[in-house]
Amino acid sequence: AKAAGLRDDVIAARRGMFEAGYAELKAGDRSPATRARVEKVFTDGGMSAEERQVALAQMGVPWFQTFLTLDPAVYLRQLKAPVLVLNGSLDLQVDPAQNLPPIRAALGAAGNRDVELVELPGLNHLFQHATTGMPTEYGTIEETMSPDVLDKVSTWVVRHTAGD
Repeated sequence: AKAAGLRDDVIAARRGMFEAGYAELKAGDRSPATRARVEKVFTDGGMSAEERQVALAQMGVPWFQTFLTLDPAVYLRQLKAPVLVLNGSLDLQVDPAQNLPPIRAALGAAGNRDVELVELPGLNHLFQHATTGMPTEYGTIEETMSPDVLDKVSTWVVRHTAGD
């Protein structure tokens, strides 16, 4: 929202609206009653009918319920295998500053010493070279995936499988 130029007060209001809607989803189920409560939260929060339709459709799939309730740190703390974590510096969906430190901490709690976390400069969520990182930019970029990412992954895999 900040990258889209929204004011801080608007961002705070939208965050509150989504937090309230997500709380309803976490506490409820996929029933029409839960959907109605979430829709009311979004309506009261000023979300347009079109935006509500898209949001509610996404929230109605089982994957989304898992997304809201899953704590990846629980699993990362158990992981002993070598790990390569890549994150684009312009990733607005999985912010590297917010996500890489807890990933490192969880893997460290597992005692995992073969961990490499890399923030790739100038890349978005899809690992494309980007200008803004905004999802609206994805379809305008010719590059499918940065060759730098493919090189990093292939080099890491070869290093970790040599002699196997």
